[in-house]
Amino acid sequence: MHNINRIVYGNGLTLIHQEVNVAPVVALMVWVKAGSAVEKPAEFGIAHMCEHMVFKGTMRRGVGEISHLAENAGGDMNAWTSYDETVFHITLPVAQAELGVDLLSDMVLNPRLDSAELDRESEVILEELRRGEDSPFQVLSNELFGISYGDEPYGHQILGTEKTIKAQTSETLRSFIKEHYIPQNLIVTMVGDLPLKEAQRLVAKYFPLKAPENGEAAEPAPLAPVTEALKPKKPQLKIIQSEKQESHLAISWSIPSFLHQDMPALDLLATILGGSSSSRLPLYLRDNLQIVHGIEAYAFTPEKRGIFMVTASLEAAHIAETLSKVREEVARLSQEPIDIAELNKARFMLKSIALQQAETVQDLAKNYAGNEQLSGNPDEDQRYNNRLDMVTPAELMRVARRYLNVPLTAVIMAPKGAELPIKSVLLKNLLPVENNSPKVNTTRTLTKDEHGWYHYDLPTGGHIVAQLDDHVPLVSCSIAYPGGQRYETAETAGIDSFLAALFSFSTKKRSREKMVAALDNAAATISGFSGRNSLGINGSFLAANVEQTLPLMLEALFCPAFKKSEIGLIKHLTLERISTKGDRPSALCRDLLLKGLYGEKHPFGQPAGGTLASVKAIANKNVLAERHRRMILAGKPVIALCGLFDPELMAEIIADYYGQYALKSEELPADVAVLPLESSHILAEKLEKEQVHLSLGFLAPNFYAPKERWALTLLEAILNGQSGRLFTKLRDEESLAYALSSS
Repeated sequence: MHNINRIVYGNGLTLIHQEVNVAPVVALMVWVKAGSAVEKPAEFGIAHMCEHMVFKGTMRRGVGEISHLAENAGGDMNAWTSYDETVFHITLPVAQAELGVDLLSDMVLNPRLDSAELDRESEVILEELRRGEDSPFQVLSNELFGISYGDEPYGHQILGTEKTIKAQTSETLRSFIKEHYIPQNLIVTMVGDLPLKEAQRLVAKYFPLKAPENGEAAEPAPLAPVTEALKPKKPQLKIIQSEKQESHLAISWSIPSFLHQDMPALDLLATILGGSSSSRLPLYLRDNLQIVHGIEAYAFTPEKRGIFMVTASLEAAHIAETLSKVREEVARLSQEPIDIAELNKARFMLKSIALQQAETVQDLAKNYAGNEQLSGNPDEDQRYNNRLDMVTPAELMRVARRYLNVPLTAVIMAPKGAELPIKSVLLKNLLPVENNSPKVNTTRTLTKDEHGWYHYDLPTGGHIVAQLDDHVPLVSCSIAYPGGQRYETAETAGIDSFLAALFSFSTKKRSREKMVAALDNAAATISGFSGRNSLGINGSFLAANVEQTLPLMLEALFCPAFKKSEIGLIKHLTLERISTKGDRPSALCRDLLLKGLYGEKHPFGQPAGGTLASVKAIANKNVLAERHRRMILAGKPVIALCGLFDPELMAEIIADYYGQYALKSEELPADVAVLPLESSHILAEKLEKEQVHLSLGFLAPNFYAPKERWALTLLEAILNGQSGRLFTKLRDEESLAYALSSS
């Protein structure tokens, strides 16, 4: 599904178009090749402020009118600012495509930039900045980029600082837009059920396409030159004392920019090191040594030089050991040839991720515009995959030696008062390991309804519903049972979340390592879930091997091993998450609201995920096995499939598994009555944070009251969205809050 059209007009504006006839929708995007990286020190944050302010009215439209028109047309409109770009996008019915192009062009080309609106929006942006200061991951990322890049363009926060935000005026924003929102910096992308001629007509009508007065055709802004990695002479370390209860660690190495020939190898190294649960660092540090709560690796590859990152959450006592072990694992990449099976698995995973990021017209529009900016070729993914296939184990060793065998840069965030090794010991663990010499080494019948859905009733109880969709060669499957909080008590709170976590561990047939390896080798993913009313498992597979991977999902669901060590690990991580809930004020606020609405005796009044006492009580093999028997083996599931597959074959595989393992269904306990509130009341908890989180709740009818349910759904739509009453009144007019929602 390619046939991508790329048209460069005489003034340098670029149109990227692809006609995709999957659904009568179109994704429209105006990609401005100017983000925070082009800002001068006095302007830090101005690109992001411009993103906000173009929504605040144009020369033709008033405040809130753009969002109102977009949402009334069934559109989903938003924007983002990053280091290299600012992007405005809308997805809407193709019949409204002209309105979408009109709105985007009006915003980008004719923003009003009213001073009074800027004053109000500045308060909203400052609130967004403070919100980031409450997030340990955001603080860690900002500090890592700051120390890794220093005074380079990626070294300052995208949001800017309080000082630079307050310093901006309508004139400074107008000057920035005049300099950067020019045709040579614009990529207009249209992907969906829209013919090329119509796309060209809309661009010609709503964007200035006249060539420069000198008559010479302008070219798009030139591509950024390939930037080599820096070679640090000594390690860099920053330690942050935090009010958070959990410690965090971030490590980086300098790598070249996106267009460098070594980028595919660096992406493969990141995937091998920490791209999935079966990658080297998670298996060794989290599962075997159990010294981290989570760890991953990632290659950040922008226009200019990038960074190769490893991030981890852990306890302060394990920081020095984690640094040492990460250093050793990274050294192995340059000293030992990577097994071809491990290399192929990483290759397969990267391609699978790329496929999953191309499922919708919005995804495609984003991919094409991003590729155009970075490489001048919207279909760069094809060239990248070809390069990915050419990487050898020897090349991986060479690339690891070149970029990862250097002194490290690290940021440590630890709770105030935590005992850390002296700085000299930590710095020693940031030096590269001395490089040694490399080592060589029953067909079933389904019914089909008038809407094209396939249905099948399992003999053991339960129902399969399936729909074919062949526009991407993927298969998604979800198996859901009645369960979750609805059927828990104060003593068993969190038990279904605990059980769902076990679906990602060992089964009675294979160890966790073998299960994860089998999934990763097939680029498949599975994960358990538990909500307020349901318990189950989700899976995503490539269509080419779904016959082999769907049984792995069923095995995980029906045959968990309930190993003591794995139960202990989930218990440890769950207790840690509960103990550090104070780091997530929004979660605490939600718990208080539900406790007030439902009371402590109702399941929904219990904290999601359980309490310290309940988790300690349910972390028991016999307790969990009985819950699994009751809810899964004796449950009645609904199984949904969507994608490219043989419906009868899928039904046969599923029905055979249920025939082997399912038990006679049992009735679930009656629901606990929800008692009406006698009066309004307030629950509050004081935290040492920068923000206040407020939730206001009311008891409402349940799912089976359709008249009231749909009325409430309409009220939710009236309140929500950028043109909704909450956003308009509390953010646009009063600047009282940053994030607002109703549900």
